[in-house]
Amino acid sequence: MVRRFGVSVADEARQSRIRSAIVTAPPTPPPPGWYPDPTGGSNLRWFDGARWTHHTAAPQSSGQAVKAASVRLDKTPVFSVARVTDLGSLDTGAKDAELLGATVVPWTDLRQSNDVFAEVNIRGVLTSPTTELRWLSGDAEVEIVERPRYAGLPEDLVAEARSMQSPTGVNGGAMPGLTFDTAEGWHPLIWESNTLYSAIRGWSDPDISVQIILCALAVAPDEDDLRPMLLAGLKACYARVTSEPNVFPPAQYPWRRQREADIDGILQL
Repeated sequence: MVRRFGVSVADEARQSRIRSAIVTAPPTPPPPGWYPDPTGGSNLRWFDGARWTHHTAAPQSSGQAVKAASVRLDKTPVFSVARVTDLGSLDTGAKDAELLGATVVPWTDLRQSNDVFAEVNIRGVLTSPTTELRWLSGDAEVEIVERPRYAGLPEDLVAEARSMQSPTGVNGGAMPGLTFDTAEGWHPLIWESNTLYSAIRGWSDPDISVQIILCALAVAPDEDDLRPMLLAGLKACYARVTSEPNVFPPAQYPWRRQREADIDGILQL
């Protein structure tokens, strides 16, 4: 048997085959957070633990990554983007437990839990890219990844709007001396969000309605008929704004002056 430096040629060949068969484990991805943008530039980009997202932010002056503080879900602005860091005090099923660490969009207002002994309310959130609402405890904690922002300029977006019939549920319910809306014809994500439903229904000032719908469009799933209904609502509300330039001066349109929306301030008006 031929040996080379004390090792047989056969042993060396066998060890070589073993080494070549070893599959190197893929590197463990970093935890969710802000990191230097891998596509270049000076901004930071949010990594959700599995992939890079479209969310970017300017770095701090120290050059360190932005560390977001946790806030309660019931204090988080609607239509923001946030990462769930704690599921809160209410019992959580296995399906909702999967939301820990997930990136979500707070979508609905607060509402009472079906748990009659619950001490906190619940809130509906969206997980991309589905239109399914998931309900979390109001005292769940999240890190805000991106604050509410305008999807663009209304005059550009309304060009995409198409004609739609008014939902059949508008004044679809009746009692003696009273009519009221029902859910028929409304997209479930609009009906479930009192903020968004009121804006499209025209129960808010038209300039506030425009801002709310713009923020919803920035984070809404691009599925089924949600976006078309949002665009139709935006077109109607924006038409009311532009028809009264003395009341709503174009130079003061907030969506022309800034990208980020003060949604909490809007809702308090």
